Amino acid sequence: MRGPVRLGARLPWGDPGFSARMLAEHLDQRHDLASRRTAVIDAQAQRLAALSTLAGVRRKAGRALRWYTAAGGLFGAGPHAVLQEAAWFEAERATAERWWVLRDGAARPRAFGTTRWAHDQRLPGALADAGLRIEDRYGDACGSPHDPHADFETFVLVANRHD
Repeated sequence: MRGPVRLGARLPWGDPGFSARMLAEHLDQRHDLASRRTAVIDAQAQRLAALSTLAGVRRKAGRALRWYTAAGGLFGAGPHAVLQEAAWFEAERATAERWWVLRDGAARPRAFGTTRWAHDQRLPGALADAGLRIEDRYGDACGSPHDPHADFETFVLVANRHD
């Protein structure tokens, strides 16, 4: 990988087939892989902002390089093989993930990527600059206690405007 931003092709949001598969994954109530199930969303509705922790973002970079195959799913309606890789970029406090997808019958794979930045240290100052005061911190949108060293990707801040 060359860096956290220049990953090659971005996820193909404008491709109708990809968009249809993405929507199907987000609406699927059997898992929380794309969107959370309705019961989880209902429990989270009172919170403000979910952000990425340094530990959580770094953990994604520690995932082992892996191959898998699928008969269909997010990266294609038919059979395909996927190589998933991730890398940590210390200076940017970011993890870049890339999926190399080889569709059945294709001569070359197609690359898709995403980047996650840790926001746990910089955000409080930015909120204060915007006139917001942090009222509380949670480990998730259901109100679990916040642990800044937790090996989980997100945390939640509740902030209010102060005069």
